[in-house]
Amino acid sequence: MCRAVAYLGEEVILSQLISDPDNSLFKQSFSPELTKTLNLAGFGMGVWSNKFNHPQESMIYRTLELPVYDQNLIGITKQINISAIIAHIRGTPLFGNLELNYQNLHPFFFPNAPFILAHNGLLEKFEVIKYDLVRYVRPEYSTYIRGTTDTEWIYAMILSQIRASREEWSIHHITEALCETIEIIGKVRQRHGIQTSSPLNLFLTNGEWIIATRFYYDFGCYESKVRSTDLTFTSLWYTLGERFGFYDGEYKMIGHEKTKSILIASEPLTLESSHWVELPEYSLMKAYKEEGGYKVELENIEIK
Repeated sequence: MCRAVAYLGEEVILSQLISDPDNSLFKQSFSPELTKTLNLAGFGMGVWSNKFNHPQESMIYRTLELPVYDQNLIGITKQINISAIIAHIRGTPLFGNLELNYQNLHPFFFPNAPFILAHNGLLEKFEVIKYDLVRYVRPEYSTYIRGTTDTEWIYAMILSQIRASREEWSIHHITEALCETIEIIGKVRQRHGIQTSSPLNLFLTNGEWIIATRFYYDFGCYESKVRSTDLTFTSLWYTLGERFGFYDGEYKMIGHEKTKSILIASEPLTLESSHWVELPEYSLMKAYKEEGGYKVELENIEIK
């Protein structure tokens, strides 16, 4: 299924994050290490750089092509340095009614929204519950929904749960809205008697902070229906340090007394995984700037 990478920190050549490592996101599109499902339904990314004309705004790039064959994308990755990214490869089920179009490509971004979002997972029976979710989406966001994916609805719901005014939006307000959205969806699923496991690995950033979740609905419940692929494709890993790059003959994050860079991925970008830590199920990771680097916090996701 889907694969994603999120990065925040010291500027690095884009290719070193998504195409060059031995288990890069590009490679995962046709040869994922932790799942046998191919990811051929499109690629998208949102990136930030201090050298952009508008460094506070992300550059969004989406393509329906397999990224290793997209010469425009390959050229871009070798030419720009970036300080933050969410990159996503959309999964392709062997059977199913998948719609391939630009409107369904991640990451999602609405005008004037405080962050972009990508999703690795699937809300089972989304077609059953999505009309119950309408009441939790404010009209100013529902008008921007263009595609058919569960992810775009999740994005609109998170934005709709933010209580603070636009001038006060912070990572803490976003985190509260995110957890509230997860709880709302869980309650709607319960009302419909849905017990099939549904992974919800989400990646959010505005270029200055980052949030990632590893979460399941009904995973591990005695009566729930768990798909075997859920056990592998919804892993989530991270590595912290000064800078990610090619050092001593391998790609890795080099250490530092303060966290200056954070790299999060659906699976390690390197075959050597000793530098990576797996995020536990039902948890949330967030990072934001502090003096000399980034503050990293891990939280349990608890819903009623």
